[in-house]
Amino acid sequence: MTPDVIGTIIALFGAVATLFGGIFLLLQRMETRLDRRFELVDRRFDQIDRRFDQVDERFDRIDQRIDKLELDVRTLTVDVTGLQISIARLEGPPTTLLRAR
Repeated sequence: MTPDVIGTIIALFGAVATLFGGIFLLLQRMETRLDRRFELVDRRFDQIDRRFDQVDERFDRIDQRIDKLELDVRTLTVDVTGLQISIARLEGPPTTLLRAR
């Protein structure tokens, strides 16, 4: 092999190594940037999850209040029905002015 061929091979090897090294550095920097962004996104998702948990707690409280109101309405319905029956008993049958025989 002549010194020119050996020099060309070494130069080509150096160029390829430099190119791959540059690509490696670019990919590494891009990966660190993406990791930072993903950390920010994870933090945001954690905040959103906390907000959803708060909303779920509020809905649970609202559901409990609605259940209590339904129970109160049922109780009132029974009381009103009993009151209607009591009033009907007090009034008695309707009086008629004219009686047909």
